[in-house]
Amino acid sequence: MAAAQAYGQGDDSLSEFSQSGADRQRSAPLFYFDAELTRRLKKPGVTLVFIDAKFTRKQLQPAVEQIKADTYWNSKGVAIPDVYVLPDGSGLLLRSPWADKVRQEVMERYKPYVAKVLTQDQ
Repeated sequence: MAAAQAYGQGDDSLSEFSQSGADRQRSAPLFYFDAELTRRLKKPGVTLVFIDAKFTRKQLQPAVEQIKADTYWNSKGVAIPDVYVLPDGSGLLLRSPWADKVRQEVMERYKPYVAKVLTQDQ
């Protein structure tokens, strides 16, 4: 759906999610936003696609802290040493040597925030 159809005309707040982790709220005209960006960034062989982020970094960061502080896994002899916010805003990535063993339980315990549970070498 085009931004103009979704948001209409005028000024509104635009959330920017970047790989660097900086969430910014800024006032931006959303009138034909996608068409204008497409026009400005158009290059031969390049297609620009707009995808809504499921979560902002501000929404995901508390879940990162919760998972890191959760003693439940230590009591089961499982370590989850790496918890990352995915740059596309789809959720969290957890890495653990025990990922294959606990993947389903981790996904259920931290739903809806966990998008991927991988082993250290994946």
